[in-house]
Amino acid sequence: MRVRALPRRAAAFLVLILVFALQAGSAPQKKASWENLDRLLEERKLESAAAEAAELRAAAQAAGDEEAWTRALLQEAQIRLTLGGFETAARFLLEQPRPKEAVHRAAYDIVLAHALRMYTQAYSWEIRQRERVEGAGPGQSADLKTWTQDELLGTITAAYLDAWKDREALSEVPVSRLARFLEVNNYPAEIRGTLRDSLAYQFAEFLAYSPIWTPRQEMELRRLDLPSLIAGTTPADLADPGVHPMAKLAAVLGDLEAWHLAQGNRAAALEARLERLRALHARFDRKAERQLIRRDLEERLPAFRDLPWWSMGMATLAGFV
Repeated sequence: MRVRALPRRAAAFLVLILVFALQAGSAPQKKASWENLDRLLEERKLESAAAEAAELRAAAQAAGDEEAWTRALLQEAQIRLTLGGFETAARFLLEQPRPKEAVHRAAYDIVLAHALRMYTQAYSWEIRQRERVEGAGPGQSADLKTWTQDELLGTITAAYLDAWKDREALSEVPVSRLARFLEVNNYPAEIRGTLRDSLAYQFAEFLAYSPIWTPRQEMELRRLDLPSLIAGTTPADLADPGVHPMAKLAAVLGDLEAWHLAQGNRAAALEARLERLRALHARFDRKAERQLIRRDLEERLPAFRDLPWWSMGMATLAGFV
C-alpha cells in the first residue's frame, strides 16, 4: 500500500514542531531559588511557591545544610497553612524529620506548637467529642482528625518544652528570624525582641488559655498561692501534668523576668512581670485578689520611672480595677 506524501508546507510545519520539542526537552530545568520563591509569594502563586519551597528543602537536605533546610521547611509549612489551614500545616510538619541543631529545632517546635494550638482552638468543640483510637495519635499517625484533645495538648506542651530546654541558645536570636513563618509581635526589639521572648510569651499564652483546662484545674485555681504566683520565683515542673497551668505560667514568665534582670534589660524584665500580672488579674477576679495584684505593681513601678516602658506599666495599672 502506498503512503501518501505530506504536502510541503505540512512537512515543514511538522519539522518545526519536532525542533521545538527537542529544544524544550533538552533545555535545563530552572533551579529553585529564594528569589524566585519570593517572587511567587508576592504574586500570590501559592501552589507554585509551595513547589518551589519543596525543591529548596530537598536540595538543602541533600546538601546537608540544616539551616537552609529548616528555613525551607518552615516556609513550606507557612504556605501550606495559607492554602489549607492550620491542620494542613501541622500535619506536614509532623510528617517531616525534626532539625537537630538547637536553634533550628526550637524554631520548628515553636511553629509546630502554634499551628497545633490554632487547630485545637478552631475545632475545640469537635475535638472534645473524640475518643482515643488505637493506632492513631502522636508518633503513630499525622492525621489530626484522629487525635484526642489530650493528645493534641500533650504534643503542644512537648514542643514548647523541647524548645524551652534550649532557651539559652535562643537568647541571642532575633524574633524577626521567624517573621516569614509567624506573625511576630510589634513590640520594640528591646522589649520582646528575641526568640527566647517569643517562646516564653507563646508558652504562657497557651498555659493561660482556660478553655483547655480540666474541671479539676478550674477547681484548684483558688487553692494556689497567689503571692507566690505574683512573685514568679517559685519553680514549677513544667513537664508535670499535675502542676497547675497558672503555676507553670508564673514560672515561665518569672524565669524570663529574672534572665532579663541578670542581663540588665530592665524594660524587658518589667514587661515579663506585667504580662504575668495581666494573666493573673484575668483569672483571679475577687476583689481582695486583684488588690493584691495591683499593690504589687504600684510598689514596683516607681523603680522604672526612668524608662519609657514605665508608661506601659502605668497603662496596665490603670486597667487593674
